[in-house]
Amino acid sequence: MRSKRSAVLIFTVLTMLLPTAVASAQAKDVYRFEGGGWGHGVGLSQYGAYGQALEGRTYDEILSHYYQGTGLAAHGTLALRSDALTTVPDALWVGLDQNQTKVTFEAIGGALDLCQVNDGTGPCPRPEHPQPGEVWTLEKVSGGCRFFLNGAAVGPQPGGCRASISWNETTTRIKLNGRQYAYGTVKIRTSNVASGNFHVSLAIDLEDYMRGIAEMPPHWAPEALKAQAVAARTFAVYRFLTYERPLLRTESDAGLADSRKATCWCHVRDWSIDQVYLGYSQETGVDSPNWLGAVAATTDEVVIYEGADWASFTRDKVAGAFYFSSSAGATESNVDGFGSSVQYPYLVSVDDHWSTNAGLNPNAYWEKDVPVAVLTSALGWNSVTLVDLLNPAPGARVEFTGVLNGSEVKATKGPSWLQINMGLPSPHVTGLVGDPTGPPQTAEDPTVIVHPFTDLKDNPHERAIDTIWQAGITTGCTVDQYCPTVPVERWQMALFLTRLWPLTGYDLLGAVDQGFTDLGGLSNEARAAVNQLVALNITKGFSDTEFAPYSDVSRWQMALFLTRLVNSTGFPPPDGTAQGFTDIGDLPESTQIAINQLKQLGITTGTTATTFTPNAPVRRDEMASFLSRTLDLVGLGA
Repeated sequence: MRSKRSAVLIFTVLTMLLPTAVASAQAKDVYRFEGGGWGHGVGLSQYGAYGQALEGRTYDEILSHYYQGTGLAAHGTLALRSDALTTVPDALWVGLDQNQTKVTFEAIGGALDLCQVNDGTGPCPRPEHPQPGEVWTLEKVSGGCRFFLNGAAVGPQPGGCRASISWNETTTRIKLNGRQYAYGTVKIRTSNVASGNFHVSLAIDLEDYMRGIAEMPPHWAPEALKAQAVAARTFAVYRFLTYERPLLRTESDAGLADSRKATCWCHVRDWSIDQVYLGYSQETGVDSPNWLGAVAATTDEVVIYEGADWASFTRDKVAGAFYFSSSAGATESNVDGFGSSVQYPYLVSVDDHWSTNAGLNPNAYWEKDVPVAVLTSALGWNSVTLVDLLNPAPGARVEFTGVLNGSEVKATKGPSWLQINMGLPSPHVTGLVGDPTGPPQTAEDPTVIVHPFTDLKDNPHERAIDTIWQAGITTGCTVDQYCPTVPVERWQMALFLTRLWPLTGYDLLGAVDQGFTDLGGLSNEARAAVNQLVALNITKGFSDTEFAPYSDVSRWQMALFLTRLVNSTGFPPPDGTAQGFTDIGDLPESTQIAINQLKQLGITTGTTATTFTPNAPVRRDEMASFLSRTLDLVGLGA
């Protein structure tokens, strides 16, 4: 963070008055952008809502400010294309995990009921009932899926991968992949999942779902929490009405189109690509009663828009109540923030000066250094020679000048493009700084860390570990331990990368046997991951028949794996020119290029300014940072 914020704010105000170019930078290796806020910038600003609540505004006043021309209504009173949320138990399907081959669960407080098709046990529930203290898994095996207790198969035969887990909500909870859920039914579905693996969803009632939303610190002012509760509920209903197909709903399945089944078998996912849902964990904190009180005080309320041509901009008058962390003083319209082609009347740019209070908002100001390699890749040019900030946020516009095939080219890009392609904390660009000095600057992520791991105190990679845990890339070495200093073995690397791969928007190849004879001690999922990674040409074995699954992954190997993965997604690779590392000269040229590309992409800066330490093993916490940055670069919803 820069310390002279007052000077920055004065500069920002002045630039907003200038109609012509306000800043420019000549050709260099890195461009430094400055701005403020966090998130996509469209709709309700959470720090803005907090600031307004502290000034005495009520939640309905806050909502009407950020969603212009809207009002509130009871969801149950609206004439909707589907009334399932009010008439069908557990109608909302929340995506917990996608493309899995194994899910681990435990009962808390009471027994669980299991149901599985074609398992040879007769009608549901099965005769086996998981008891508290027992660790169960459902795993993909030859011929379908099978339940295991402490590693031992249960039941007369494997069944299908269509299954469910239910419980008595008054006495029992389920712990699933480290998180606890108190309400609903866990659904495992494989239909339409291209990989042949299964998706895991939680079918739950709308108001029970609301209790587990974790999008705003629960110690914040009550009116801000109420505004967040209504926005989150509205977002869930909007998503439900977008994806629900009433004619496809059955007694045991949501009414989802095949394309949505392929994606997640859900209406809404449980992480920030939609909204963060932690289940029962959100109900157990010291300040949790504040959040639960806000949910109860706004029960059934949603934001509606009834203006002209409402049918074009809503789901049966239910507004698209998007929200984000904070801005640089004004929100973005949906056209600028999302790159939409049509302006929604209630998602226009509005005043959000509360977000610029640095004492309130840790991201009131940020700086970000963007390597020129990232810009040239995003633009598809040979080089970038000039960058001009034509006007600052909101609706920032940056003009790029460069060279393509020997000719000068220009392009003007807006907020959405800038945030996505330059990896900015927000689309709110307010300035372009001269020659950057020192290491790249990034904003502090304001989101709450929610992982279950107890061995990460003061670990600098903790946020990255939380990111890959929430994305389903890791589950830790035990239920509540991450084992951060343990080296990553090659079989673990295969699991991490194949779990990351679908998040880039591409399907995994089938797990065709690649001829390795040393995988016998691995789980079915790990063996499949090794074969899939080799099929994708991201890694190779030590020989035609040996993968060496238990060997540690070195830093030079990691560079090869990650650059191959990035290249496989279609992301244009940087040129791999020397980045100043003096300890990689003995490596093959292709490996040196990969290491240099990894620095150019911003995935690592090396162990020092001049050393990469290529032969050192990669630790589990370091791997988390590598994967998190790769996900930011090429992942969906990053």
